[in-house]
Amino acid sequence: YFVSCYQRALESEDEHVKSSAANALYHYYMGCEQFDKAEEYLDYFSAENPEHKRKLAAVYRETGREDEALQMFEELNIM
Repeated sequence: YFVSCYQRALESEDEHVKSSAANALYHYYMGCEQFDKAEEYLDYFSAENPEHKRKLAAVYRETGREDEALQMFEELNIM
């Protein structure tokens, strides 16, 4: 039930509501180990946002894409 509520919130005009919903869904799917679904919700964050990069690095790490995860973490250290 709550997943559908957050998915509806993604349609909001309010960017804060939209990003909060995307963040909640990202964490939900990470917890369920549905990493592909978690990664989909990162599209609601700016690619330049440090949180986007940190979350994407976590997805990469959990899916065995260690080189890509390391690259994201290195980019975060430069910022």
